[in-house]
Amino acid sequence: MAAATTYSSTNSDRSFPILVVEDNPEHQLMIRYGLEQRFAQAKPIFVRTADQALAYLQASARKEVVSIRLVLLDIYLPKPEIGWQLLTTIRQTYPYLPVIAVSSYQAAEDVQKAYVLGVHSFIAKPMSMEQWINYFDMLRIYWLETVTLPII
Repeated sequence: MAAATTYSSTNSDRSFPILVVEDNPEHQLMIRYGLEQRFAQAKPIFVRTADQALAYLQASARKEVVSIRLVLLDIYLPKPEIGWQLLTTIRQTYPYLPVIAVSSYQAAEDVQKAYVLGVHSFIAKPMSMEQWINYFDMLRIYWLETVTLPII
């Protein structure tokens, strides 16, 4: 079995492409602004549907577009079945790609199911812009400055 190639994610000069799967245009704007404020290395690629997300990931795997380092996935796209199926497909096809579930709904069964299906984190969507900014500050510290990720 070949060893996975890794790079140190502590290089804060490195671009950090994030696939944001979010169907709400207002949330897309808040996410974009929050990333610009606290995670400048993040280069968000926004898609609104599961089909668009899979198409982008496939193109990324073929090196036709920038390689994704992290996925922010709104589970309710707008139906949870779509988000769960997308999460399952991502986990099966791209097992090393970190996925963070975001949702306005935080029912215990949703959180449980998200972890069972393989998310790395589950985040309740913030209610204010200040909370979004704080979330992205923490995401930057953890995903860019703390952990080492495999090259995908």
